[in-house]
Amino acid sequence: MKHRLIMLSDQGFFSIGNFLLTVILARFYTENELLSYGVGLSVALIIQGVMRNTYIIKNSIISELLVKSRLSKIIGQQTIIILTILSIQLIALIFLSSDIHSLPFLITLSTFLCSLIYFQLEFDRIIYIKINRKWDNFIWSSIFLVLNIGLLFLVPYLDISYFYLVAILLIYSTLKFLWLLFTSSLPNFKKGWILVKKDIRKNVIASSAGVLGSSGYIHFPLFILSYVSSPIQAAAFVAVRSLTQPMMIIIRSLDIVDKTHLHSEAQGDKNALRKVIFKQMAIYAALSIVSIVAVYFLGEFILSLVYGDKYAIFQNIFIGWILIASMLALSFPLESLIIKNNMLNKYNILRIISGLIACIASFPLCIEYGAAGAVISSLIGWIISILFAVYLNRKILFFLQKDKG
Repeated sequence: MKHRLIMLSDQGFFSIGNFLLTVILARFYTENELLSYGVGLSVALIIQGVMRNTYIIKNSIISELLVKSRLSKIIGQQTIIILTILSIQLIALIFLSSDIHSLPFLITLSTFLCSLIYFQLEFDRIIYIKINRKWDNFIWSSIFLVLNIGLLFLVPYLDISYFYLVAILLIYSTLKFLWLLFTSSLPNFKKGWILVKKDIRKNVIASSAGVLGSSGYIHFPLFILSYVSSPIQAAAFVAVRSLTQPMMIIIRSLDIVDKTHLHSEAQGDKNALRKVIFKQMAIYAALSIVSIVAVYFLGEFILSLVYGDKYAIFQNIFIGWILIASMLALSFPLESLIIKNNMLNKYNILRIISGLIACIASFPLCIEYGAAGAVISSLIGWIISILFAVYLNRKILFFLQKDKG
C-alpha cells in the first residue's frame, strides 16, 4: 500500500505539472506551437513505446536482486539508446535551423524535449523501485510541478518565448537524467551495448510492429488530423488530450506496481493469477466510470476554467478521450497476462490490424468531423485491440484451471 501511495503521489505531481505545461502552451503560445508540442509528444511516445516493449517492461517483471546485479549494464543500455536517438534529432534540428519558426523545426524541437522527458519517465520509476529509492522520482516530479507553476506566472510576465521555455525544461530533464546515473550506477557501455544488440535481435521487430500498430489508433489520428484539418482542430485535440493525462499517468503508475508484484501475488497459480487480474481490472474500471461521469457533467466547465472560451465547445472530444483512457486502463492487466505467458510478440503483431483500421478510418472521419473524428477513429482501434487481448488470454480469463492434485 505504501508503494502505491508513493507512486500515486509521484505520478500525480508529474501529471499536474504536465497538465500545467499544456495550459501554458494553450494560453500563451500560438496554435502552431501547441500543435508542434502535441505532435512532438506523440513522436516521442511512439519511440518510447518501442523502448518499453523491447526492454523496459522486461526490467519491471524480473526480481529486484537480478536488476541490482545487472544495474550498470541496464543503465548503460538506456544511456546508449537515449544518446543515440537524441543525437539523430539534434542533427535534424541543425538541418532545419534555416527557419526556426517553421512548423517542421518546431515539431523537431518539441520532439527533442519530449524525448528527454518521457524516455526517462517509466524507466526511472522501475529502477528506483528495484533499488529501493522510491522517493527520488517523487522529488523530481515535485520539482517538475513547482517549475511549471512558476512558469505559469513567469511566462506572461517575462514574455518567455517558446525557445526559452524549451531550454528551461531541457535543463530540468538533463539534471534528472544525471541524478539517476549518480544515485544508481554509472553506465557500463560495453555490457550495455551487448544488451542493446541482444534485445534488438530478440524483440525490436515485433515491438516496433506492435508500437506502430498501436500508434495507428493512439498517435496517427493526430498526424492525419494535422494534415487534413485546420490548426484549431489539431490544437483542440492536443489541449483536450492533456486533460486526461492525470488519469492516464495515475493508471500507468499503478500498472508499474501491479506488474512488479504480479509474480509474488499470483505465486505461480493460474487461478490465483486470474483473480489478481480481475481485481486489477475492477479497480481500473471503477476509476474509469468515475472519470466518465465527472466529465459528462463537468466537462464544459473544466474546459472553460482551464483554457477559457477557446476550447469550451469541445466537450464531446473530452468525453471521447476519457473513454480512450478507460480502454488504456483495461488493457494493462491484459497486457500483464500476455507478457507472463510469452505472447507479447504475437499481441504486438495483432495490433497492426487495429492500427491499420484506425488509420483508414481517420481520413474520412477527420475530414468530416475534425478533432471528433480523430477521437472516434482512435476509440475504434482501442476497442479492436482490447478484443485481441481478451482473445489471447481467453483460457485464463474464462476457464478455471483444474487442480492436478
